[in-house]
Amino acid sequence: MKRLRIITPASSANLGPGFDVFAIALEEPFDVVEVEYQESERVKIELQLEGKYPVPRTLSENMLTALLLNIMDEYDLKGNLKIRLQKNIPVGMGLESSGASSVASVLIACNIFDLKLSQKEIIHLAGEGEKMIAGSPHYDNVTASLLGGFVIVPSKDSEPIRLDLDNNLRLSIAMPKIDLPLKKTEFARKILPQSVSLKQMCENISKASRIIYAFISKDYSQLKSAINDEVIEIHRTKFIPAYEEVRNAAYENGALVVCLSGAGPSILTITSEKAKPELVWKLCLILSIKRV
Repeated sequence: MKRLRIITPASSANLGPGFDVFAIALEEPFDVVEVEYQESERVKIELQLEGKYPVPRTLSENMLTALLLNIMDEYDLKGNLKIRLQKNIPVGMGLESSGASSVASVLIACNIFDLKLSQKEIIHLAGEGEKMIAGSPHYDNVTASLLGGFVIVPSKDSEPIRLDLDNNLRLSIAMPKIDLPLKKTEFARKILPQSVSLKQMCENISKASRIIYAFISKDYSQLKSAINDEVIEIHRTKFIPAYEEVRNAAYENGALVVCLSGAGPSILTITSEKAKPELVWKLCLILSIKRV
């Protein structure tokens, strides 16, 4: 008998101009996965669901078990697994519930079956799991859920980069109560432009570079202008009522950063301790509920 307990945090991707490249892990919410394993010559998975948010119970439709079954098939792994999933990350809100489940699936395979995978291979497998939900692999959120901190996702020939942020920074999330389309992430990608100008590309590279500089140097004076993306985010915020009001209220009360969390609709704010982050969060929450 083997037992395993995995905690995978929610995450926020993109951070303005860092589309598909930047992501940041959140202290909460987080999923908890507990596994009991017994050796067997066949494959059997029992799934027990708990937590705040409902997810599919069918093994082929649940993100965690669907990916795990694929991995077990690919690597010819067998055994009886009893899995209890506490799903505490809301689904479809831009906090990468599916990314957290994908990471948990790969970590189960690595720890229970002693599967020897590199960090990049774990990220790649988890990102491919995202393809089952979103239609394309995503590596930003799974990298953040796996490594924690602020991450720059690996490219084809490079390793991921992880930065520890200033302990004085506070992250807050406002979750608007709006009706979401089916396959929300896929929809959020379809509304994006398929090409951008050279000028737009250069502008976003400059802004993304300044975000990294700000986090490393702890000079946050440039964050507000650097986080303002007009290539991707500008198309997505149109579908979020009160977004402008939430952003303005947060900045007026000392926020350093206001942006969509992933594809939205959740809104991420970053403040310093001096800015009374609890006040910013309350304003965001009140406005997001009141206006949508």
